Formats: sequence, C-alpha cells, structure tokens
Amino acid sequence: SNLASMPTPIKAIKRKRSNESLANNIMLFLIITGDLFVGAYMVIILAYSTYHGPIYCKIQLEWLTSISCSAIGVINIFGTLLSVFAMTSLSLFRMSSVTRNISIPRPVSRKGTLKILLISFLVVGMAIAIALIPLIGYFEDYFVNGLYHGSENRLFLGAPNKTDHINILEAYYGRLRTDSLRWDQIRQLINDMFSKDYTGVPHEKIEFYGNDAVCIFKYMVTFDDPQHNFVWAVHTLLTVCFLVITIAYIKIERTSTESAPTVADKETNKVLRNRRRTTQKKVTILIITDFISWIPFITICILHSAKLLDASSWYSTFSMVLNPLNSIINPLILSTSIVQKLEKAKELIRNRLQRAPQGIADQNKDTQMLPKG
Repeated sequence: SNLASMPTPIKAIKRKRSNESLANNIMLFLIITGDLFVGAYMVIILAYSTYHGPIYCKIQLEWLTSISCSAIGVINIFGTLLSVFAMTSLSLFRMSSVTRNISIPRPVSRKGTLKILLISFLVVGMAIAIALIPLIGYFEDYFVNGLYHGSENRLFLGAPNKTDHINILEAYYGRLRTDSLRWDQIRQLINDMFSKDYTGVPHEKIEFYGNDAVCIFKYMVTFDDPQHNFVWAVHTLLTVCFLVITIAYIKIERTSTESAPTVADKETNKVLRNRRRTTQKKVTILIITDFISWIPFITICILHSAKLLDASSWYSTFSMVLNPLNSIINPLILSTSIVQKLEKAKELIRNRLQRAPQGIADQNKDTQMLPKG
C-alpha cells in the first residue's frame, strides 16, 4: 500500500500548484517514505527469523552484537520518527492553511518553497539524529548494555552488563578505587587479565538496539537503566506529536465546518461538504490508530518503568504488532488514490446489494407467471 501511495505525492510535487499543495505533498511523501522503512524492517526481520530461527539460540549473542542488528534497529526507528514528525508537520501546515484562508491557495513562491524544504530537512535530520545517537561511541556508557567476549571465554559468560563486569574485576583485582568504571576502562582491565599472545580478548558490544532479538528501539526501560532519560525523552516527544496531530485535525474540522456556510455558491458548498466528510473520516481513523498504537504502549512502558508490571515478555508483541500499525494504516488514510479506490469498492458493493433484492423479486414474479401443471 505504501508503494501504491508513492506516485500520488510525487506527481503533485512536480505540478507545484500552490505553497499549501507543495507542503502537504512533500510531507505526505515523507510519511510514506517513513512507513516504507518500517515495512522494510519487518520484511528483513521476518526473513532473518525464517532463515536463522531454528539455530537462533546458538547464534543469539553473535546476532545481538552484529552490525546488522544495529542497522535494522536504526531503519525501524528512523522510519517511525520520520513518519510521525512528517505527520505532525503536515497537520500544522494544513491547520495553518485552513485557519488563514480556506478557499484561495497561495501560488508557489521561492520563499515559501525554501521554508517548506527547510522544515523537511529538519524533520529528516531530527529522525536521523535520534536514530544514530545511541550508536555514537562517545555515548557508549549510556547506551551499551553489555560486552560479549566470545564463546570460549569461561570467565565472562554470556554478555555481562557493567555491574557484573565490575564484580568480576573486583574479585580478580581486589577492591577498585571507584564504584563506577567506563566501558573503555573495563576493556583495558580485561585485556590485562589475559595473555595477548592469541590476539587478545574480543569485546563485542550489546548496543542499544541489541536489547532484544527483534533489534528494535528500547522502548521499555526501568528508572535505574542508564538509557532511561533518552528513552523517555523520545516517548515524550512522540506523545506531544500525537497530541498536536489530534488538536490540529480537530481545529481543521471545526474551522471547515464554520467556514462552509459563508460560501454562497452551491457547488462550492457541495465541494466543501464532500471535503469535510472525507476529512472527518480521515481524522477519525487517524486519531483511533494513533491512540491504539501508542497510548496503550506508552502506558505499559510507564508501568514497566515504575516496576509495577513486568512487561518484558510483551515487548516483541507490542513492538512488532501495535507499534507498526500506523505504518500500515497511514497510507490508507492519507493517500487520495487509495481512498478513492475504497470508496469505489464500497459503492460497487452497495449497488450490488441494492440490486440483489430486486433480482430476487423479479425471479419470484416470473415463477408465479408460469402456467400450473
């Protein structure tokens, strides 16, 4: 559905009918692009699960520490954020346009185009920055969840976190001068414990996106988690975006309703009524999918953070089912071509249902007219 939706905004962008049309269609293009990234993530993780599923337990740590796991995690959260930020910008553009002047769009201008492009680059840049921050080496003490030192290392089994590393190091070196060590200090102390004759000890990071087998953003954290502030900053940002979207579309609908009676031309009134009905359908579905996707999810995350509920076992279900719901529904809501196809399909079904009773009645009438015997 995302690929089917893509030509519509591209064609509209090339036409450049007005500043409002250009802004709306660029943001629509970014929304669909973000949803495509989320869809690509789901295809990749499904393909990996199908291919490696039977042997996953053997290669679990290799997978969680791999570049591939981090890469698809970035793809997922980048797509999610791009879609949400673009949807928020689209809502604000439409609200500004409807509030200012409902009937006369402004022609495309250089200043307006530059403003729209600047906002578009800001939307893309914010999504990229948030997705990549957890992978920057300078911040590893906030985002690395553990180190994997190879399957042959019997002292550091699995991928111990920082606390477990410090406990093992204190057992070997004695009491350390500080209760807190940086990851680079931990790696150096471990290197000094083992012989360097055989290339030393590997230190593969369990990074931010390697917190779960599905390699997704670490939405569920506890208050003692070092990533807690970052994760909740993103949660807050997403919640604000959805509130802005909801308020903006309510404002759009209210302004459209109040402005329609002031237009004298009957045809214009008819167009406005049709536009309002279409907008209201989109608003209703949009708000419902937003709340179904995020509000229960964020509520569960809050309860998990407060340790009132252990939602660890629900993580994959929420992340793989509810979270990508917007990416599936958004194209159906925002794409004019798909909406039109759905309307035509609904009209076709309605016509067939209306003709069915008449056909049965005609058949009964013909049967009654047949001669007896």
